[in-house]
Amino acid sequence: MRHVTPMGALWRGIAAGAVGSGIQNLYFKGIAGAGAMPEWPKGVFEPPEERQKSELSTVTVARRFTEGLAQRRLPEQRHPLAGQLVHYSFGAGWGGLYGLALESLPAAAGGPVGALAFGTMVWAVGDNTILPLFRLSAWPHKYPPQVHAFALGAHLAYGLGTWGGVEAAGAVAADGGRRGALGAVGPAAREGAPRRAAAGGAQGRGRHRRGARVRAAARTGRRRGAADLIDAEHAERESRATQPRRLSPGAG
Repeated sequence: MRHVTPMGALWRGIAAGAVGSGIQNLYFKGIAGAGAMPEWPKGVFEPPEERQKSELSTVTVARRFTEGLAQRRLPEQRHPLAGQLVHYSFGAGWGGLYGLALESLPAAAGGPVGALAFGTMVWAVGDNTILPLFRLSAWPHKYPPQVHAFALGAHLAYGLGTWGGVEAAGAVAADGGRRGALGAVGPAAREGAPRRAAAGGAQGRGRHRRGARVRAAARTGRRRGAADLIDAEHAERESRATQPRRLSPGAG
């Protein structure tokens, strides 16, 4: 398994969180297109600012940041873009935390079940705690079950999308690592192959020459052995031929 540093896990999670936010947008569009948007109750939340009544909570955050911190006016025509920036930034921030958790506790945070648990946690903390604390929505007990079901479904889609983004980023990084390793080894292997082939050929020729010398020595040895045998037989025949002539004077 390829080791991922904490910073790498963080950035991978941030990118995956942005992907999850995009998946959540598709969920919103799908529900709206199917005509299944829940009816939001009226009068359960009294915003502290008059302008909030016509704004999404993400636009309110963007306006507060621009006007309160940067001391600049946010033009109304920029509201949709600013709201999307807040939406994706929020999702990316949670995604960074998920990337760290997934790297540290893969058994608990990984897989579809871990992704759904992550989405549920973001829904519980984000929608039901952070938004009411910053006066962006009412407390959760004031909303009917269908509103909570819609919001929970959106965050489950976000969790699955974030998990899929992390897995895709990990697969791309692993594939890049394998290609890099092959690219680094490849030239060396290609350069070493001719040398290994030449060395192998030289070794083969050396073995052939040694074998030829052994065979030649064997043939020479066999010839010498045959010559010695012939000489021995010839000497024995001569000895037999001369032995009677040596004995004949004594007999007479």
